Amino acid sequence: MNLCFIAEGSYPYMTGGISSWMNIYMKCFPDYKLSLYTIAARESDKGKFVCKIPENMIHIEEVFLDTPLKKKPKRFPSRIVKSSKQQELLIKHFSGEKVDWAQVFDFVDKLKKYRLIDFFNSADFYEIVDYIYNKDFQNAPYNDFLWSIRTMFIYEFHVLQGHVPEADIYHSVSAGFPGIVGSKIRYNSKKPFILTEHGIYVREREEEILKSDFILGYIKELWIKYFRSMSLCAYNFADKIVSQFQRNREVQIEFGADREKTVIIPNGMNTEDYNFPEQDRIYGDDFVVGTIARIVPIKDIITLVRAFEKAQQLYDDKMRLVIVGPNDEDPQYSRYVLDYVEKRNIQNITFTGKVDYETYLKSLYSFDVFILTSISEGQPLSLLEAMASGKPAIVTDVGSCSEIVLGTFDNIGEAGIVARVMDSDALGEAIVKLAKNKDLRMKMGQAARKRVQQYYTIDYMGSSYRKLYEDLKR
Repeated sequence: MNLCFIAEGSYPYMTGGISSWMNIYMKCFPDYKLSLYTIAARESDKGKFVCKIPENMIHIEEVFLDTPLKKKPKRFPSRIVKSSKQQELLIKHFSGEKVDWAQVFDFVDKLKKYRLIDFFNSADFYEIVDYIYNKDFQNAPYNDFLWSIRTMFIYEFHVLQGHVPEADIYHSVSAGFPGIVGSKIRYNSKKPFILTEHGIYVREREEEILKSDFILGYIKELWIKYFRSMSLCAYNFADKIVSQFQRNREVQIEFGADREKTVIIPNGMNTEDYNFPEQDRIYGDDFVVGTIARIVPIKDIITLVRAFEKAQQLYDDKMRLVIVGPNDEDPQYSRYVLDYVEKRNIQNITFTGKVDYETYLKSLYSFDVFILTSISEGQPLSLLEAMASGKPAIVTDVGSCSEIVLGTFDNIGEAGIVARVMDSDALGEAIVKLAKNKDLRMKMGQAARKRVQQYYTIDYMGSSYRKLYEDLKR
């Protein structure tokens, strides 16, 4: 069996999240030949892998979003959009309206004879942009509108034109760009295509955009419509759509997924991978509360910082907050968080940035308590990894976090504390409660590991996906 994964902004360039899932997941298929089509932001990241690549990974195709933007445009005297039908398609697509994605895929293939930078600086492109702007967006600054359209679709067309490895089955590990790439493969090759959503892509992007101060209100609707269109494309073309728990399955159906296509496969762990040998704590001997997260709005790192600030005010001894994860995905938000820390003179916070896998595991070992303050999640791998490591958890009530931590359907006991989203006071008080009570931490940590061992196993996850692949290949 040849299996090709399609990923974006994660594996193999960083640890945590989907990268952790793929590291765990690919161990289930040592008998398969694996390949990867991975989408990253910058060419400067080329080959900078921090994840261990499995021996049966026979090919990695890297695609970088900034590649077409580095070329200088040339003037084209002839028209690139050849018909009114093509122009109508692009107007609808660029407006976020419902389109036949098969026609979009055909147009993108025809566009291969031109450089993308030339098309997105052509008279044809400007005519389409002007029409949409004058029809619906005259209250928005024209340059902001133009930048949004060009950014969305030069990236889209670029990833759709990339060289995807040959395989028997294609598996996108998120919607968005991986979802539409998998859809195009399904359309062109008729090969089976599976979509796994760890969080609901369209909902997470909507929440990020609505919360963002960096996208103008007039343009937010355009971005939201675009993300909805991409998700619906993936739902329509996928043979199977996987979520990790029932609530997310229902949300997928609500956003347009065919119920008959949807499948629930919980994430799984091998707790033996988290039997850490005795070693030095890499963040010192103070009480350490830590998270594994990107510094982006959806992870609500500013609330985490405020919660830690509150905890320091209530706790007499020293404590440290450690945030393990990249800080370059949303530079403006990262700067906002760092400015807050500096202006408030909050001490003992460590931002690690990107780390290698060894440091990632040592960080888990060094945490006394794991904390997650996201405003949206699915079934977070970082939480399951922390629990497999025997760490108690403080989480916001998003996705399946509450049922994982509190054990809604078992009698194992509570593995941590659940708080409302953005409630920094409650989160801070939870940190202090666990900091002051080592026995409670130990009890919750034991319950955490036991729950993962019983209900979130790698064997069940691997066998469920293997059956899915084999059924689709028949």
